[in-house]
Amino acid sequence: MRNTYWLPLVVLSAISSLSFLFTRSVSQTLSPIFTADVRALLGGGCVIAYSMATGIRIDWRANFVPYLVIGCLNFALPFFLYSYAARYLPVAYLAILNATAPMFGAVISAWILQERFAWSGSIGLLFGLAGVAVICETGFRNQAGTDFLKGSLACIAGALSYALAGTYVRRHASGLSAAAISGGTQFLAGLLMVPFAAASLPVAPVPAAVIINLVMLALVNSAIAYLLYFRLVLAIGATRALTITFLAPAFSACWGFMFFGERVSGRMVAGSLLVLLSVYLVNHQPRPVPTLERNT
Repeated sequence: MRNTYWLPLVVLSAISSLSFLFTRSVSQTLSPIFTADVRALLGGGCVIAYSMATGIRIDWRANFVPYLVIGCLNFALPFFLYSYAARYLPVAYLAILNATAPMFGAVISAWILQERFAWSGSIGLLFGLAGVAVICETGFRNQAGTDFLKGSLACIAGALSYALAGTYVRRHASGLSAAAISGGTQFLAGLLMVPFAAASLPVAPVPAAVIINLVMLALVNSAIAYLLYFRLVLAIGATRALTITFLAPAFSACWGFMFFGERVSGRMVAGSLLVLLSVYLVNHQPRPVPTLERNT
């Protein structure tokens, strides 16, 4: 991977880590489907406005099928599943389970796209999973109950959906711009969820803090973040782009220390080092040696 992609990767990881904080806060008041719908409509609408202002064509009719598939896999399903999981899981667990996405992405890309995945990349993914496990202060053994199990399964299903979407984008939407993909698919996903969200409207006044968090979730983590994400997917592939999920837990620990005074333990430092090693290995796999064609 070229050095020019490292900065967007790190910035996107920092932004993505905030989504767990916003989602956890909003999910305690609003229903998962309502949260997912507002996030998709507002985030997608902002990207479409940006596309129109910069002269980027969405071209709904020609790209309806890819938009529909990506909208379901990358927005409707994950947004709902993570909002549901956030009702039962702490922020740290949301981040660590989300880090399974590159594992799914590596397997799916190798199977469908025939992407070469060297042994160093496989070891890197294992280091990444180990790192996010170390960062998480309290183990899964300290959590019990059916709700925790349901939340965990929902989170893993969301990670799988992200991996499927990333592979689909690389194979079927590589000719589209990141803005067109992010805006068109996200807004379409929001429209699909409207009938379900209408049945789950808030019955009580929504606190101002929840509204602010929901708006920030849509603008920062849906509009801005996905513009960066799809640019990375188109440029470096789904597996490498999904390594942002390995960096997000480390950033979550930093946000907690900076804004809430949460103690950063030795385990968090060790986990962060494993995560950095993981990202390096996954993004520095040896390239295949080109073969010369024989003239006949």
